Amino acid sequence: MGGTIARRAEYLIVENSISDATDFRYWRESEEALEFQKMFSPGIIRMDYRLPELENAARNHGVTLGEIAQRKNEAPELQKASLVMRAQSYRRRMFAEFNRVKNLLLP
Repeated sequence: MGGTIARRAEYLIVENSISDATDFRYWRESEEALEFQKMFSPGIIRMDYRLPELENAARNHGVTLGEIAQRKNEAPELQKASLVMRAQSYRRRMFAEFNRVKNLLLP
């Protein structure tokens, strides 16, 4: 292999927004992170911040985003049109992100 690094791993970075204004500046601007990105060319996907009203109710009732989006749950608060539409939107954007890195996820 002479001075090159053997590539044994592929990386997927998930920018998982845990607040409405999550700051990924370190990942996007620091010397170390930029060097890592240059060296390994990781796939990068973004996951949207979810409204606490939706996220907490989903966890409390043990239902998935898909079940909320398709109204396949019994929780009255998760039947609200605004939350169903929000779940559909989150899900659609999440699938679009997975689609962008599908070659990494499904070699």
